[in-house]
Amino acid sequence: GIQKKWDSGLETGIRLASATSGSGSPLTSTNSTLGGSFDNDAISIDRAYLAYTPEVAEWLWVTGGRFANPMVKTGILFDSDLNLDGLAEKASYAFTEDFELSLLAGQFILNQGGSGTNDTVLWAFQVDANAALTDLVSGELAIGYYNLQSPGASIAARTNTDTNSDGNPDFQFRIVDIVNKYKMEVAEMPLTVWINYALNTANDLPAQKMNEDKAWGVGAML
Repeated sequence: GIQKKWDSGLETGIRLASATSGSGSPLTSTNSTLGGSFDNDAISIDRAYLAYTPEVAEWLWVTGGRFANPMVKTGILFDSDLNLDGLAEKASYAFTEDFELSLLAGQFILNQGGSGTNDTVLWAFQVDANAALTDLVSGELAIGYYNLQSPGASIAARTNTDTNSDGNPDFQFRIVDIVNKYKMEVAEMPLTVWINYALNTANDLPAQKMNEDKAWGVGAML
């Protein structure tokens, strides 16, 4: 990977990675299996983006292309190494040295449909608050909203999603996501503890009847 920053606030980057294409392959893994009956291993464009932070507005950050997921997240909704295509914006303001508030937005293109079909787009919005609770512990609370528009069969085939008789996703997705993280040090090693709750607010009776419109998890990483 190569990354370059200019004094003007412009940043660009590109990264190549080993990858396996095809609907049956992992979406984000860069693992390559040895062997393969003499087949060559593929190299793909993992990231390619432009980002900009204006000199007159250093609280603003805008990026476009293929880039790392900028949203505060856990494995409940996204793989940690998933890259997204589209645009993202972030505005941050530090009220004090110990408290910062950020607003994030993303317009991610998941699939461009052909003639006469709609593109599959994920609209993302998030409010993120960071605070130093003590000299040793910091806390973060992020509340997000994700609206998946026009999900088609190609999306259902590449995600953990039930499909109907047409091959399209069974449910619509308008998800409220709440992530709470705490960071500290244990034996001079960084420890993160997190709690995550997600609720699909789309009016989909099948999901509500089967109680499949909620997700939650807790975790820790040392």
